[in-house]
Amino acid sequence: MERRDFGSLRKLPSGRWQASYWQNGVRHVGRVTFTTKGEARGWLTGVETDLARGDWIDPSRAKVSFADWAQTWRAGIVDLRPSTFARDMGYLDRYLIPAFADKRLGDIDLAAVRRWVADMSASGLAPATVVKGAQILSKIMRSAVEEGILRANPCVNVKLPRIERTEMRFLSPSEVDRLAEAIDARYRAAVILGAYGGLRAGELFGLRISRLNLETQSLDVSRL
Repeated sequence: MERRDFGSLRKLPSGRWQASYWQNGVRHVGRVTFTTKGEARGWLTGVETDLARGDWIDPSRAKVSFADWAQTWRAGIVDLRPSTFARDMGYLDRYLIPAFADKRLGDIDLAAVRRWVADMSASGLAPATVVKGAQILSKIMRSAVEEGILRANPCVNVKLPRIERTEMRFLSPSEVDRLAEAIDARYRAAVILGAYGGLRAGELFGLRISRLNLETQSLDVSRL
């Protein structure tokens, strides 16, 4: 074993080298082992440099499980509409927690994220679903970087499936009439207004009777 003031190097029974160092009275053992003593020494020197620059990341903090950190991230969300929040939490519970729940944040690397994306795609999920799930995972991991738990976001540079855009099909006036006749009478006005009013779905289904003026034959599309 080679000792230094800052840390130490030791050769493992496997023949590989492991580095450890001290910080604030706590001994930290590197999770990665090295083929040569020189590689281990170089890693240790890099850690020492990071400490001197103030860029050091405490590896013990990255031992928190993904499930625990996801709960912390969830509790801090304040900028989403209720419907968007519910959608994102559905993705988290359905696709992310089952895959990463017990994994430590520090163990979720680029390769792990790429495998997850590949498995999601191979399972037959729509590309849009895989992309949205990856975006939420990236938000969670980025929050760990911002908190000083991780040095980098492992989701960066992960290639995602291409979302093929299909050409929109618009109903002809006669098709609109047939649809309005066939649908439940309660929704007939929504079909006509949706076809000719230029409203988005959220605006259309969010309308209230108080926003309708029969005298002027006008609608006030605004958020209540």
